[in-house]
Amino acid sequence: MATSSKHIRRCIICGKEHLYCNCEEYKHLPPWHMAYCSESCKDVDAILSNWGAKIIDSATAYTLLKGKDVSRLEFWNESFKSAYEQVMKEGAPKEQPKHTMSLSEELKQNADSAKKIHPKTRATKKAEPKEKED
Repeated sequence: MATSSKHIRRCIICGKEHLYCNCEEYKHLPPWHMAYCSESCKDVDAILSNWGAKIIDSATAYTLLKGKDVSRLEFWNESFKSAYEQVMKEGAPKEQPKHTMSLSEELKQNADSAKKIHPKTRATKKAEPKEKED
């Protein structure tokens, strides 16, 4: 059967043209092909829709979108592109503060400042004063 121009669909996310119709010839494809060229585009729509409806937060949307194909971002529908860029900005992990002390220095500092506990009574034991040497 010859492919007709009526079988050409344009993905609502990335704008890529692909073939699909609700007919016997394309029965082997899932029905979401009517709107999307790929499962990645279908997932992007679901993620951004859930984010826009505040079902998921920016950090969750960011994580879910990280594995999706965005190679055609320049061709995306403007509303999807804008939402995607906002999620990537808001949901990106924040930089962790850098430690200035090494782990061994932190442990030593904590040990020096820790109270001495008497092993039998679990009471705090006062440090005994040192005698002055003459």
